[in-house]
Amino acid sequence: MLSQSQTLLKTKFQQAAFKKNFKEMYEISNKLFKNNKNYLIFTHIITKNEKELNLLLPQITADIELVLCLLKNDLCLKFCVTFLNSLKVKDYLYYLSIKELVIKDKIEYNLEILLDNLDDYSIYEFGLTNGKDFKQRDTMNYMYYLLHKQNDDKQIKKQTLIFLINKTKVYKDLEFLYNMIENFDNLEGIFLEIGKFLKFGYDKEICKTLYKNYSGDVDFLKLILGHLIESKKINNLIMALFLSKKYFQKFENNYEIDLIYLFLLKYFLFYYEILEVFNNMDIKNNLEISMSYIWSDVYLQLPNIKNSKKEIVYKLHLSEIKSIIEDKFFMFVEKNQFGHAIDLIDVFDKLNNDVVEKELIEKKILTTEKTTQFSFLLGSKCCYLFNKCTEKNNITLCDKPFNNDLEDIEDENFKSWFLNKWSLYH
Repeated sequence: MLSQSQTLLKTKFQQAAFKKNFKEMYEISNKLFKNNKNYLIFTHIITKNEKELNLLLPQITADIELVLCLLKNDLCLKFCVTFLNSLKVKDYLYYLSIKELVIKDKIEYNLEILLDNLDDYSIYEFGLTNGKDFKQRDTMNYMYYLLHKQNDDKQIKKQTLIFLINKTKVYKDLEFLYNMIENFDNLEGIFLEIGKFLKFGYDKEICKTLYKNYSGDVDFLKLILGHLIESKKINNLIMALFLSKKYFQKFENNYEIDLIYLFLLKYFLFYYEILEVFNNMDIKNNLEISMSYIWSDVYLQLPNIKNSKKEIVYKLHLSEIKSIIEDKFFMFVEKNQFGHAIDLIDVFDKLNNDVVEKELIEKKILTTEKTTQFSFLLGSKCCYLFNKCTEKNNITLCDKPFNNDLEDIEDENFKSWFLNKWSLYH
């Protein structure tokens, strides 16, 4: 049972850690040292005090979590190697630790054995830098290694590219791969059409053909939406909104169409519909924080929309997450999981400087960083739709839609819905 004074000291330590007040952390951890050495060890790690760590580590019972944290921070390598050599059971964390030593060129190790237990591209990167050859493996990482390896055989390179293209559906990765292909002779079907779109952009006739022949495949729908959005034409954007709304939550285990619908709502400033989608997609916890700019960007550009409840709930949610982080911090420090504790400090710092909260307080767009985790969902040509608004790059809508912009859509219910929402927000 902790005494009241010990509990108070630990709380003060946590507060000092989140403020990165290293002097206070040392003062408190020294007071806690007799009952718990972990707080002083953590302070030495975060301040990279290797000399003191080398004196302290032999006094404790180390574990693999501690060793991995030390290696990631380039601390006490001799101690870490000795510990790893003493292990009889070699698990995933063991090989992660060995990888840290290998890629930093601290030890020699059989890279094939390492890859047998850890399919990690950083090992291949190390091999590329040091002229290492690897045996063939049926993994994406091996194929990317083969692609980057200096090889004069154009046929092998082309076969590798085709293999990778057929294995991934991520447009950001595909764009990189397609840009390395001299021609699309060996591509067919959806892969050929994606390649042409990513390389050449919107094509009205191709888009029409894809739409005419659409049979319910999510990859074809995603490509159709890509063409419509890349065109930046108001009639095409409305068509994209119609299609993404029509197929919202229709594809099991695929959320990309739902995200595209969400960002199209953002583009047209349909604020309450965005909140409804957040609810339907069950976007909450940390994901809700990281995606909050989607509704806040719109909210800040609609002065006639007042939703103080949403602002209050968002700020309360931030506070709740910070409280959870504070509680977990103690657990990680006391269980030798110092790497996780360091990560929590970084997350806490980001939450304290949350740009959306600041923008809601100031009632204006403040950020200068527009790229988000979704920016390249449909490749670089469609980034504008998925970016965050910045102080110099707010949402810029096309001209006001006219009836002829809706003429390609036969669904009268959608037309009525769209025009009603447009008049509400504009």
